[in-house]
Amino acid sequence: MLGGFFKALECHAQDFQPAAGWDSEKIRGTLFKSYGYYDGNPFFTKEWKLGSVQLSGGENIDSLNLKYSSYKDELIYYNTVAGAQVQIDKRAISSFWSPDDSGHECFFRKQYYDRYPHGDRFFQVLYDGNIDFVCSRKVDLISCSPYYGENGILKNQIYVLSPSFFFYSPEKGYCPVRPTKRSLLLQFSNDKKKEVRRLLRKQHEAVVDEYSFATVWAVLDKAGFVPEFRRE
Repeated sequence: MLGGFFKALECHAQDFQPAAGWDSEKIRGTLFKSYGYYDGNPFFTKEWKLGSVQLSGGENIDSLNLKYSSYKDELIYYNTVAGAQVQIDKRAISSFWSPDDSGHECFFRKQYYDRYPHGDRFFQVLYDGNIDFVCSRKVDLISCSPYYGENGILKNQIYVLSPSFFFYSPEKGYCPVRPTKRSLLLQFSNDKKKEVRRLLRKQHEAVVDEYSFATVWAVLDKAGFVPEFRRE
């Protein structure tokens, strides 16, 4: 079943027929090389999604078949004309939009990550404000108990989703946070915690997952609350 995720054609990216709106001089890429076949999903979504990218120069290209590799932090484009998968050069784009498997429209922005491993990385922006709430949708390939794959081959690795959430601002950098009420409250002094609880009760807001956490943080950010960027 997972084999369809990884098929790639043996040809060169520069030979592909561009799709509508695709400018090969502005966006360069290489042939996508498939990963190892293991249980789990190395991608953000199970299927190709119709999305758009913003070039480093600010231009937008819409209606592209995209799949984001959470395993390698790579954006893959499916060229329907050539029937080939292209790994887009990360230097050519600044952000992209793509729905998840539940239909939520998701926005990913390329940002420099100053911790190990440092470098440019795509972060899902769950809230964009004075202090952003972002997520690295990382997938790891880890060891596990031996199992037989689709072809009857014995394997001992599996793809596992390992997301990391952060408060972020260009001035303060990254502060790890978990999408829970407890983790949120740890970012404030005791006096501020009381104010936070009071406001959330008034707004009837609760934290149950990262999306509700983003909604709660939007309320607090717009009310002027600033996290202390404490490490848990």
